Amino acid sequence: TVGSPIVFATPWGVTVNDAGQLFVSDSAQNRIHVFDQAGNLLNSWGESGLNDNQLKQPMGLDVGPSGDLYVAAYAHKGIQRFSPAGEFIRFVTSVHSPRNVAVRKDGWFFCTTNPHSSYSQTRVNDQNGNLVGSKNYSTKKSWYA
Repeated sequence: TVGSPIVFATPWGVTVNDAGQLFVSDSAQNRIHVFDQAGNLLNSWGESGLNDNQLKQPMGLDVGPSGDLYVAAYAHKGIQRFSPAGEFIRFVTSVHSPRNVAVRKDGWFFCTTNPHSSYSQTRVNDQNGNLVGSKNYSTKKSWYA
């Protein structure tokens, strides 16, 4: 990575905020790395664990309307919300094995779950994390057939 000493183990999610800062999740190291537009490391945060302020397999990322970072924490089984500096704000919602998250300008967000479990799901949540709707997809057929 240009201008940084970071060695990624499993980079997964990536998003950019309005200031042009790049956020990258490292799923294996349970960390979020923040870079400026030139690729210089600005911040790196995260501690492995299942408490609210910890990360466990962070995957998809998106920036909400207030600039907060939404993290799809796969093994943590939910969507977490952090300040851009990495301060825990709240556990937004529980969802089985989330992979990706996308946040609208009104704060509503969408998340997808593991396509290799017994079912895959796309969920719609309001700005408070309440489930508004979902769609299940059967994955009983082999992906490799």
